[in-house]
Amino acid sequence: MCYSKFDREFLCNLGGVETNSLLHKIDPYPEEYEENEEPIIIDHSSYYDIENLISVMKKNKKQFSIFSTNIESINAKIDDLKIFIHMLQEENVEFSAICIQEAWKAKGSDFSSFGIDGYTLISQGYSKLASYKGGLIIYLNEKYDYTSKLKIDNFENWEGQFIKVKKGNFLAKPVILGNIYRRPLETIRDYQEFIDQSKPYLKKIDSSNSDVAICGDFNVDLLEINNKSAVSDVFDMFTEFSFFPKITMPTRFSRKRGTLIDNVYCKITDNTLNTTSGITVRKLSDHQGYFTFINNSIIKDHDSKYITITKQSEECMERFKNQLQTSLNTEQLTDNPNTNPNINYNTLHTLIQNAKNKHMPTIKVKFNKYKHKRNKWITDEIISLIKERDNLYMIHKITRSESYEYIQQDENLKSLNSNIKKAIRHAKKAYYDNLFSKLKSDMKGTWKQIKEILNKSRNKNTFPSFFRDESNNIITDKYEIANKFNEFFSSIGNKLANRIKTYKNNSFKDYLTRSMSNSFTFQSITEEIIDKIFTNLAPKTSTGFDELSSKLIKTSKSVLLKPITLIINQMIYTEIFPDKLKIAKINPIYKKDDETLFTIDLYHCCQLFQRSLKRSYFNKFMNIFSKRNYSIAPSMGSVQGIHQNTRP
Repeated sequence: MCYSKFDREFLCNLGGVETNSLLHKIDPYPEEYEENEEPIIIDHSSYYDIENLISVMKKNKKQFSIFSTNIESINAKIDDLKIFIHMLQEENVEFSAICIQEAWKAKGSDFSSFGIDGYTLISQGYSKLASYKGGLIIYLNEKYDYTSKLKIDNFENWEGQFIKVKKGNFLAKPVILGNIYRRPLETIRDYQEFIDQSKPYLKKIDSSNSDVAICGDFNVDLLEINNKSAVSDVFDMFTEFSFFPKITMPTRFSRKRGTLIDNVYCKITDNTLNTTSGITVRKLSDHQGYFTFINNSIIKDHDSKYITITKQSEECMERFKNQLQTSLNTEQLTDNPNTNPNINYNTLHTLIQNAKNKHMPTIKVKFNKYKHKRNKWITDEIISLIKERDNLYMIHKITRSESYEYIQQDENLKSLNSNIKKAIRHAKKAYYDNLFSKLKSDMKGTWKQIKEILNKSRNKNTFPSFFRDESNNIITDKYEIANKFNEFFSSIGNKLANRIKTYKNNSFKDYLTRSMSNSFTFQSITEEIIDKIFTNLAPKTSTGFDELSSKLIKTSKSVLLKPITLIINQMIYTEIFPDKLKIAKINPIYKKDDETLFTIDLYHCCQLFQRSLKRSYFNKFMNIFSKRNYSIAPSMGSVQGIHQNTRP
């Protein structure tokens, strides 16, 4: 058996590698079988620092990767976990799934604040019967879909969570992923109870045609397999159903010894044999984390993804403005106020698109999904302190426990851990103080940030898995779902209008019984009004159908003022609304806890010229109401109530 120099150094003060290896417990002479061509069912799992972990993840990037650890309170360790994932993402690697035990969260607890960018949070709080230290979490990479596989009964001494990661674009066949925490109970009765309660579930899982990985803190020290019959019985239970451990070295250390109580048991298939497994030196609690790979992924020739972006530098926007000005000087718009506004708007739209395509072209760039995922409070100082702490921990493990250096290193580790916690606290405080200071007069922006911090967003970026039609039929075909959505949104207006009760032969004179001396007419819009509207636009880069951002409009407003004012006045005189301004994106926003119910987000996707028109009309109405001494009761950005204070 080939052990690394790092393995030997890491365990030198605990009796050496052989004393702490499950392989040597099962077979004292594994070297005799090294030349055997038969597959290795239980292979050695080495220790990995962060650099070596990143290296092995890059080599196995195409495989389904699993990381697991007992975290001892997700509330206390979520920042450490995010930093660990951030350090991996900076190197363009990530785990497919992360299993967490001892979340210390009860059933019914709110887990939403523990979300991690790029992962779907699947949580299970501990029941009243279980230990208060329970609670399980699976973070599944968002590129995978899953379903719940097994419902585990509420047991007093252990808890389990199982999901089925679906076969699809990234997996050749499904993966059943289990996450288990068993309380540290040592009597033979406790072990036997765990075996009796677990066997039915293992039998069900064994019958499935899926790859299976069951992670967890089992609190069963496999290094005692030859000394405790109960430990051997647990091992035999798993192997009876062809589940074998992937971790063979200690995952938890005291000053004098190491124990192998955490593990991942994989069902023997071609995809789980001869894959790499290991233990991370960097730990998030008093347990070392561990990982394994399943060679089950579909390898794609075009792994890299590309997205289309628009060049929006200051120089590009300035050239766009100059080109548009030149084009407008050459291509004169019709000044007649009674001209159909479609003519001028179509001309303006064409000139804008030509200038934009020439000076602000769209280009394809390689998509880096980690670029905007970094937790912005994570500083270089924090990363540096963590690396210093990890290096000291490795030195600490190879130092003799009886030496003065060991005691001194122990104190230094405690001091470094304290400094890291302080640095994280101060960095988060400084970042959020600065952020909310900028938003102190922006209530909408403030609540947006609060929801982002608490992971309270209700938006769904994934395609809906089903659609429930008016007959309560569930539709799962994606093509039919798209057609049903289109049918729903295109017909909802008429359906709602048909529900309005109407009465035949009724005239407005039946309910407008008093004569009104006041009246109003729309007046022409001036360039000063449009200039004020453009000036008040927030400088954003997002666009609608017209592909014009508010930032570009503000930069080019000196060129756009005259044509936009002209077109709006033509709309007022002719009562014609340009066809291109009727186009808007429609996004379904799902109701909480029910993806069959939704509203539509229409306003925020409207084109900016359309919003400018709305604002100019709105201002006109407000001026009229103000002159006529009407009181306005605004609410949520719209006028909810208008009533007259004085009689005409």
